[in-house]
Amino acid sequence: MSADPAGWSPPDGDLRVTVTAGELATLRLSPERVVVQAGEEVQVQASGHDVTGNLVPIAPTWRLTANLGELDPAGVFRAQHAGQGRIRAEVDTRPVVAEIPVEVVPAALHRIEVQPQPLTLSAGEELPFTATGSDAFGNTIPITPRWELTADLGTISATGTFVARRVGAALVQAWVDQLSGQASVLVKPSTLTSLTIEPAGPLSLTAGDAATLAVSGYDAY
Repeated sequence: MSADPAGWSPPDGDLRVTVTAGELATLRLSPERVVVQAGEEVQVQASGHDVTGNLVPIAPTWRLTANLGELDPAGVFRAQHAGQGRIRAEVDTRPVVAEIPVEVVPAALHRIEVQPQPLTLSAGEELPFTATGSDAFGNTIPITPRWELTADLGTISATGTFVARRVGAALVQAWVDQLSGQASVLVKPSTLTSLTIEPAGPLSLTAGDAATLAVSGYDAY
């Protein structure tokens, strides 16, 4: 092989060339978005790249921008609290940061809480009850329960308003499928509105005789 005009000629055989990655320029996270239920976990992967896209070894630091759960040093996110935020990876040796959106939604309905409780009211009074649903992690879940009374003390509407009529104790229950929450309620008499005397009479007595009369008071119900 003849020499080139500059007087250089390549040696015989192969020439080994090694190309190494440049400095870290960008981080990429996978998946690009996380949507999970409370109680679930997901592994987030981070990869580093130079300006031409070559892989660069990294040891990222992981952070959560909101109190949504736990994020361990390996990038495993364990969801607990419903809400939105971001998962962030940082490399301290260079100011390189990447982040992805994360959303945690409530898990399955686990508990129903009925308020107020306990409750004492008089016959004739009415009061709305409220029912709040939550998952096993305390996240609130909107519910539209079915309302029931365990004793015939009055009526309760489809929206949870109890109207007291009869004296006694019962439970106000809110049902969603097979799950329920309850509050105790005690109904006492209302104000006195009428009296009865027994025996009702008329009485006919002989001088010197005695009769026992029983007087009972009633409210409007």
